[in-house]
Amino acid sequence: MSFQDDIARFAVMALDREQRVLEALVGAAYDSVVYGSAATGSPGQPVGTGEPGGHMRESWNIRQSKFTAHVFTRDPGAPTIELGARLGKNLILHSTVGGFHSVALTRAGFPQLVDQALAEAGHLEDSGEGL
Repeated sequence: MSFQDDIARFAVMALDREQRVLEALVGAAYDSVVYGSAATGSPGQPVGTGEPGGHMRESWNIRQSKFTAHVFTRDPGAPTIELGARLGKNLILHSTVGGFHSVALTRAGFPQLVDQALAEAGHLEDSGEGL
């Protein structure tokens, strides 16, 4: 094997690892926003009474390309649920599942999600090695 062959193999391995970490990170961020996460403290989306999954929970999507991803919803009520307030007044949470501020808590806990994704993809070693 030549040095060029070694470099080519390394490049393929690095891109594969990067893709696996991205997929794990996107999944962890989506789960944190939608279902909640101990790593971020996010409660996930509230589920109303009589709604098996809740329309807000079901409205979240992932759009992913090779190197970027977005966790998003187009539900017009999402900002109200995120802020826990409407017209300057605090909302009362009636759901026993989920809560407010899931996006903000997920963003604040993003470093923990990165560590979780690296560990899940098998890249966080005691040596401190990352990508």
